[in-house]
Amino acid sequence: MDKQEKDNEDKDALIAEVLSRPDSTPVKKKKKRRKKRPQNEGDEDSGVSNRDRKTSSRRKTSGNRTSRSGSEKDRSRRRRPREEGDGIHTFPYDTPLTRDDVEVGNHLKLNVDSNISTSDVAAPTLGRELRHTYKPQSTISKSFEVDPYFESDHFEIFSTENRCDNLLGILKQRRFRMICLILVVLLFILVLVGASKSKSTPSEQSQSGNEQAQFTSQLMSLLSEKSRNAHLLADSPQTTALAWLVNQSKFESYSYKRLVQRYALATIYYSMSGDSWKKNDLWLTEADECNWYPQNDEKFNNCDDDKNLKFLTLSANDLYGSLPDEISLLTALDTIDLSRNDLEGTLSSYIGTLSKISSLNLERNNFTGSIPISLTNLPQIQNLILSSNDFEGEGPLATDLAAWSNLVEISLDSNSLVTGQISKSIKTLSKLRSFLIGNTSINGSIPSEIFSLSNLKYFEAANALLDGQIPTEIGRSTDLLVVRLSRNKLTGLLPSEIGLLPNLEFLTLSENQLSGQIPSELGLLKNILEIKFEDNKFNGIIPSQIGQLTTIAALHVASNSFTQQSLPSEICGLTTSHDLPTSDLRVTCTVVSCDCCSGEDGTKCVAASEAIDHHRHPDDTNCTEPDIFGC
Repeated sequence: MDKQEKDNEDKDALIAEVLSRPDSTPVKKKKKRRKKRPQNEGDEDSGVSNRDRKTSSRRKTSGNRTSRSGSEKDRSRRRRPREEGDGIHTFPYDTPLTRDDVEVGNHLKLNVDSNISTSDVAAPTLGRELRHTYKPQSTISKSFEVDPYFESDHFEIFSTENRCDNLLGILKQRRFRMICLILVVLLFILVLVGASKSKSTPSEQSQSGNEQAQFTSQLMSLLSEKSRNAHLLADSPQTTALAWLVNQSKFESYSYKRLVQRYALATIYYSMSGDSWKKNDLWLTEADECNWYPQNDEKFNNCDDDKNLKFLTLSANDLYGSLPDEISLLTALDTIDLSRNDLEGTLSSYIGTLSKISSLNLERNNFTGSIPISLTNLPQIQNLILSSNDFEGEGPLATDLAAWSNLVEISLDSNSLVTGQISKSIKTLSKLRSFLIGNTSINGSIPSEIFSLSNLKYFEAANALLDGQIPTEIGRSTDLLVVRLSRNKLTGLLPSEIGLLPNLEFLTLSENQLSGQIPSELGLLKNILEIKFEDNKFNGIIPSQIGQLTTIAALHVASNSFTQQSLPSEICGLTTSHDLPTSDLRVTCTVVSCDCCSGEDGTKCVAASEAIDHHRHPDDTNCTEPDIFGC
């Protein structure tokens, strides 16, 4: 019996012993077909077995797989097709697997019923552990094969039942590691995105710089020469506003119109000391400029649907400084209210380019210089309120007022240095309701055309320099409520047509040079509250028809040249039966005796020196004529 036959007998004995173990499950075994290779004579003599020869051959080719003897085609031929059930045996747990259990050149398939490890499956003959060990996660019967062709010093176990299970197992074992890797990658991407937003590339910076330069160039073409020169100064409001604008992160996202609008508002902010305002909510932030300094009414919007600013209302907000020419860039403005602040300087003539503006209120500031004639070019203006400032020079009333066809109110009062006359073109202001020019230096006669205005309700021109007579056309303004002409240079008669004003409540003509007799038609003024004729040259008698004025609360007729001996009893009756207090019934006792003018305390009628109508400036604390206008 030769060496090979002896080895076969040893293997058969080993298999029989394994199959006889209690935990083993015999499996049907196919007969292996092996093609015997012819042996050389030298082999038999040296006593080297066929298996040892193959082992030696495999060790010689262990360096590089590509350098193994034979082509890939030959190697495939050496591997016979793997057939299901080929050499299948079942080994229980803790059964050692050694080199003697493997027939080199053939495939041995194993069913493993539980976990195995490299200590459980070893190759002591080769002196190496298995290259890979498959560890099932639960007790599941799996089929494996031993590949003897992998390397000379190693052999490897492969799953022959489902190779995809191997891949899934590997993925499951590495799931936590993969999740961590994915999270790290996502975090890195987020960091890159954030960095790209905060730091643009050189090309993007160049493009942004070009856009800023282009905008600045276009902006300069819109500015006045004064504003362009201001950009030459490093700390001017214009320079500061432009620097703020171009450094905004959203600069490129705004339209050209929005950029101009934000620049104009920023210039206004810096020109009027915005940091010191009572309210500067959201100003100079990334917020929509339509929401800067919001109104109390949440539904109120400062802009139209196209984001064009319509309302600039900053009254009583501690503004000080000057109003810049950039106000003219807000071309959609409807209302400007900067009243009751401390603004100074001249009023920009560019404000006259705001063709859509309907209300301009700048009262109680410290503006100086002349009132721009360009204001007469505002076709939509309805309310022009410039009172209580320090304007000077000839005002717009002396010019053609035809463009103010929508004007409802004009207030120039308490600008003592404003001069000029009232143009006859005032007749074109058919919607005018309030005409206030008191405490100014406006002179000349009262044009009769002003009383052709059927909607006129308030004619306030006290303490001015008006002269001439009161036009008889005054009776045509039947809606008049107030006529104040005290402290002027009016002469002539008081027209009887004044009795045609059924709604008149205040008639003040004190400190003029009016003469003649007081017309009895005054008795028709059924709603009159005050009549003040002191310090004039009226003569004749005080008409008794005044006693019919049951609503009257003040009658001042002292310091005139009346010829009657005593005050009519009808007038005295007003002090007892109606609301006329004796303190407001003023006559000169040395001229007209008045029994109702003396009280039980021994006081007498108002002396001539006390009968003057002390009509004061609104800010005068000695004002003695409070009414709906104050003083």
